[in-house]
Amino acid sequence: MKYKVGHFNPATSLACAFLGQIEYNTAMYYSLVQLVGGITGSLILWMSWFAISPVPTLLGANLPNPDTRWWEGLFVEIVMSFSFHWVLLKLYTREKEEKVPYHSARILLYDEGSESNAFFAGTALLISNIICIAVSGGSMNPARSFGPAVVAGVWKYHWMYWLGPYFGALFAAYYLQLVKEKKKEEDD
Repeated sequence: MKYKVGHFNPATSLACAFLGQIEYNTAMYYSLVQLVGGITGSLILWMSWFAISPVPTLLGANLPNPDTRWWEGLFVEIVMSFSFHWVLLKLYTREKEEKVPYHSARILLYDEGSESNAFFAGTALLISNIICIAVSGGSMNPARSFGPAVVAGVWKYHWMYWLGPYFGALFAAYYLQLVKEKKKEEDD
């Protein structure tokens, strides 16, 4: 069964490039468009919000819990990004080493019997977000954090919403690669 999907998270795009699922320049293009999409979405929210109420708002910008230290927020972002990306990459990466060129607007993912994959990926995202929101503000997606930060001008601890998801996604990709290599060695 074929699924046609896109990437909505620059950390996911980088992890897929690391695994050889897409080319690095494709990941770069995806990431650029994802950042523009985050800003565009935040601008639409800003225009809609101020049409209803002129009260200032953060427009969905991430801020850690006031009782959270910076390293706790970063740690939670890394761990929850790792867990989400582990599930996502485990469910959706191709076995073949074919890379998708940058001019392709979609990623083809192959997996037989994967009707429930979307449920498991969504559940992993939900659980990770519930935990993240309580501690770090719940990003796990640099583009999702960047858009509201640009529009609302909220940059406090913003670096944590870049480092955490990227490190978590790369750790998940690296670990998945190690597991696949070990399984391949055992099969030989």
